[in-house]
Amino acid sequence: MIYNIFISYETLSGRNYAEHLKKALEKSKNPEFKVFLASEDIMEGEWKKKIDRSIEESNFFYCYINYIN
Repeated sequence: MIYNIFISYETLSGRNYAEHLKKALEKSKNPEFKVFLASEDIMEGEWKKKIDRSIEESNFFYCYINYIN
């Protein structure tokens, strides 16, 4: 599947933000707009292969980096 954007985030603290961003992007674009989010788009056991392929096939890569004390 070709994705318009691949969202990368830190799983412990960035998941909530990433999920909200995905919903906002999908609402603001046409129904064909595809967003990749690992927490929703990867099944157990296919992690590395699916991520590598999805990054290569995405038009944009968004990396969310946050700082935690």
